[in-house]
Amino acid sequence: MNLKLLSRAMYAGAVLAASTAAAQNFQPMLISSGLNSDVIANGVGSSAVTTSTDVDGVSFAFVSRDFQLTSSGTPLTYGLPNDGIVNSVVSTTP
Repeated sequence: MNLKLLSRAMYAGAVLAASTAAAQNFQPMLISSGLNSDVIANGVGSSAVTTSTDVDGVSFAFVSRDFQLTSSGTPLTYGLPNDGIVNSVVSTTP
Protein backbone atom coordinates (compact mmCIF):
# COMPACT_ATOMS: atom_id res chain seq x y z
CA MET A 1 0.00 0.00 0.00
CA ASN A 2 2.77 2.43 0.95
CA LEU A 3 4.63 1.61 -2.25
CA LYS A 4 1.57 2.48 -4.36
CA LEU A 5 1.11 5.79 -2.54
CA LEU A 6 4.79 6.63 -2.94
CA SER A 7 4.75 5.87 -6.68
CA ARG A 8 1.59 7.94 -7.18
CA ALA A 9 3.09 10.84 -5.24
CA MET A 10 6.24 10.68 -7.36
CA TYR A 11 4.15 10.61 -10.55
CA ALA A 12 2.12 13.62 -9.40
CA GLY A 13 5.32 15.47 -8.55
CA ALA A 14 6.77 14.72 -11.98
CA VAL A 15 3.61 15.99 -13.69
CA LEU A 16 3.68 19.22 -11.68
CA ALA A 17 7.38 19.73 -12.38
CA ALA A 18 6.87 19.19 -16.12
CA SER A 19 3.99 21.67 -16.23
CA THR A 20 6.28 24.49 -15.11
CA ALA A 21 8.92 23.86 -17.79
CA ALA A 22 9.47 26.71 -20.25
CA ALA A 23 9.39 26.43 -24.03
CA GLN A 24 12.13 27.48 -26.41
CA ASN A 25 12.77 31.13 -27.22
CA PHE A 26 11.12 32.66 -30.28
CA GLN A 27 13.47 33.14 -33.21
CA PRO A 28 12.23 34.76 -36.46
CA MET A 29 13.53 33.14 -39.64
CA LEU A 30 13.51 35.25 -42.78
CA ILE A 31 13.03 33.46 -46.09
CA SER A 32 14.77 35.07 -49.05
CA SER A 33 14.29 32.43 -51.76
CA GLY A 34 13.02 28.95 -52.51
CA LEU A 35 9.29 29.62 -52.63
CA ASN A 36 7.95 28.50 -55.99
CA SER A 37 4.19 27.96 -55.62
CA ASP A 38 1.27 30.22 -54.75
CA VAL A 39 -1.21 28.25 -52.62
CA ILE A 40 -3.13 31.20 -51.11
CA ALA A 41 -6.34 32.21 -52.89
CA ASN A 42 -6.63 36.00 -52.85
CA GLY A 43 -8.09 38.72 -55.04
CA VAL A 44 -11.11 38.19 -57.28
CA GLY A 45 -11.75 34.90 -59.08
CA SER A 46 -11.88 31.21 -58.33
CA SER A 47 -9.12 29.68 -56.23
CA ALA A 48 -7.86 27.77 -59.28
CA VAL A 49 -7.26 31.09 -61.07
CA THR A 50 -5.65 32.98 -58.16
CA THR A 51 -3.22 30.19 -57.16
CA SER A 52 -0.51 28.37 -59.12
CA THR A 53 -1.04 24.95 -57.51
CA ASP A 54 -3.22 23.30 -54.87
CA VAL A 55 -2.16 22.36 -51.35
CA ASP A 56 -2.97 18.67 -51.18
CA GLY A 57 -3.59 17.29 -54.67
CA VAL A 58 -7.39 17.55 -54.54
CA SER A 59 -7.85 21.26 -55.37
CA PHE A 60 -7.73 22.74 -51.86
CA ALA A 61 -6.03 26.08 -51.22
CA PHE A 62 -5.53 28.41 -48.29
CA VAL A 63 -7.71 31.52 -48.40
CA SER A 64 -6.86 35.14 -47.63
CA ARG A 65 -9.34 37.64 -46.18
CA ASP A 66 -9.33 39.67 -49.39
CA PHE A 67 -10.49 36.69 -51.51
CA GLN A 68 -13.76 37.15 -53.40
CA LEU A 69 -15.27 34.66 -55.83
CA THR A 70 -16.90 37.52 -57.77
CA SER A 71 -16.27 41.25 -57.74
CA SER A 72 -19.72 41.88 -56.26
CA GLY A 73 -19.10 39.44 -53.37
CA THR A 74 -18.43 40.63 -49.85
CA PRO A 75 -14.91 40.30 -48.41
CA LEU A 76 -14.33 37.43 -46.00
CA THR A 77 -14.14 37.90 -42.24
CA TYR A 78 -11.92 34.80 -41.84
CA GLY A 79 -8.75 33.50 -43.47
CA LEU A 80 -5.10 34.52 -43.60
CA PRO A 81 -4.39 38.21 -42.90
CA ASN A 82 -3.95 40.47 -45.94
CA ASP A 83 -0.59 41.76 -44.71
CA GLY A 84 0.81 38.21 -44.39
CA ILE A 85 1.57 38.51 -40.67
CA VAL A 86 0.11 35.73 -38.52
CA ASN A 87 0.04 36.83 -34.90
CA SER A 88 0.43 34.37 -32.06
CA VAL A 89 -2.38 33.74 -29.59
CA VAL A 90 0.26 34.10 -26.88
CA SER A 91 0.19 37.64 -25.51
CA THR A 92 3.99 37.89 -25.11
CA THR A 93 6.93 35.92 -26.44
CA PRO A 94 10.11 35.88 -24.36
